[in-house]
Amino acid sequence: MQGRRTGERLAYSLLVLLVVVVASLTIPTSVKSQFVPCEIVNLSVRHPDSVPAGQTLQVSVLITSSCDASVTYTLRVDLVDQRTGNVLSSVKMPYYPTAPGFIQPINNTATAPSTLGSWVLQDQVYIINNLNGQVAGSSQLQFVVNVIPYTPPPTTTTQMLISSNTTQLYAVNSTSNLMTQTSAQPTISLMPTYTTSEETSQSNATTLAEALVVLLIIAAVVFFAVMWRKREPSAGGQTQLMARYCTQCGNELRGEGSFCGKCGAKQ
Repeated sequence: MQGRRTGERLAYSLLVLLVVVVASLTIPTSVKSQFVPCEIVNLSVRHPDSVPAGQTLQVSVLITSSCDASVTYTLRVDLVDQRTGNVLSSVKMPYYPTAPGFIQPINNTATAPSTLGSWVLQDQVYIINNLNGQVAGSSQLQFVVNVIPYTPPPTTTTQMLISSNTTQLYAVNSTSNLMTQTSAQPTISLMPTYTTSEETSQSNATTLAEALVVLLIIAAVVFFAVMWRKREPSAGGQTQLMARYCTQCGNELRGEGSFCGKCGAKQ
């Protein structure tokens, strides 16, 4: 009985030892990573000194950090308006360090307020451990941007002014509302022609009259040519009859007989 109890205790001890060994082999990284911090070595911000009211502002953050290369992270940068406490822009991106030290740039954009003067902003940077969701490192940096009045760029609009006889192009400056003639642009003169129905009818009547005159001339020429041809004898009908006289008595012979009608002599 005592040997049996000793064997059970030994088996139970071996089971507990086996569970501890398996646990230490399967999750050593996750347990240890929970306590490894990620240090932000340097944080710098690039931004314009001034921005027009209502216009877009872009802020570039350059981060130098030292983290555990075996752990994956998420980098989050919040751009905060210090006057109101509102987060103007929040950007997240995966962080994959391949060495203990690495540099990562990230950009935030925001719209400038309508209030002129100094605009106090702050970049808040967080490096989050993806294994447990905890913040492994954080830093913040405050800076000032001057908000200036917004001046729209001048625009040139081309307008066409139509008069009764000419058309000219002028350039109009929308900021000064002064109209000046552009010397570089040539003057364009347009002479529009408008034809009324009365003028069209007169033109058609004139054309018809001219056509009738031409037809009459052609008809007259043809008529006189035909009449002239009728008055001229044809070539086949031009048989000229020669007068004949009797060789005996000198009597004029009529017709084409072979004997004289007066003396009866043969011709």
